[in-house]
Amino acid sequence: MPYRRSADTASGQVIIAIDPHKASWTAVAVDARLRPLDALRVPVSRAGYRDLLRFARRWPGAIWAIEGAGGLGAPLTSRLAADDISPTDACRSSSRAG
Repeated sequence: MPYRRSADTASGQVIIAIDPHKASWTAVAVDARLRPLDALRVPVSRAGYRDLLRFARRWPGAIWAIEGAGGLGAPLTSRLAADDISPTDACRSSSRAG
């Protein structure tokens, strides 16, 4: 899962990066140096959403970044917004050179 570095990561901020799929969400918490702290894969369901929130509670104030927040990640983005969590769109960087 590629990540886009932002100014907020320099302050020691934890980022919860989400890779959404049709049937699952994969979350990785990364530190300021983009080192993985922990990871979780949950089904796209109410129970999976609760597990995702429980996972993220370990890092209060974490920044949420969802790959394709306006596409495949839109349902998760909407759920988070309803819970007053404002995720950013983590654009997938191209793996192709040129």
